Amino acid sequence: MLECNCLPPSKLGTLTYWDESYEPEIVNLVDMGDEGEVWFAYDKDVLLIIQQSSPQQYQVGCGNGQLLFLLAQGGYPLELLAVIEYSASSIKLASQIVHSKGLDSLRLEQKDILMDQIPRPAHADDNNKLGWDLIMDKGTFDAISLSEATVDSQGLFEHYREKVMDLLVKVIEKRKSNERIMLGELS
Repeated sequence: MLECNCLPPSKLGTLTYWDESYEPEIVNLVDMGDEGEVWFAYDKDVLLIIQQSSPQQYQVGCGNGQLLFLLAQGGYPLELLAVIEYSASSIKLASQIVHSKGLDSLRLEQKDILMDQIPRPAHADDNNKLGWDLIMDKGTFDAISLSEATVDSQGLFEHYREKVMDLLVKVIEKRKSNERIMLGELS
């Protein structure tokens, strides 16, 4: 039997927690124009590399959207970016900020990476390329790791890893040897 060194369950591993935590931020945005905190510091060198290579990027979890806005400010092509978030309140908050910044072409979708079908990107330069060049996690793995829920007697984090790798495997099979895939946890 495989022993699991799992994290103890926490309310941070529940959808209810995240929906409830974003509701006051929505009120603050509407009442005071406050977009909320930047929860994670972003390495400017990493952002520069991402912007220069312009990969088809998929972001899992968006919080209040601050990483998206940094990429947009740096000139990252929004048509190459898609975002999913399982918290309806987070999507509502980020969507309002997206609209206020005139970034309406940014694709934000409420989806659960473990339960929903995840769309593959359309690559204009290569019709045979399936999958995402870059997947960035905005704290989703942390939240999933703190969930007490299981699927087939496995912690959700085990399924998360499989799901993310499935989104990348089809890319890996098609990649040229000099191209890279980066998967990073930002928290």
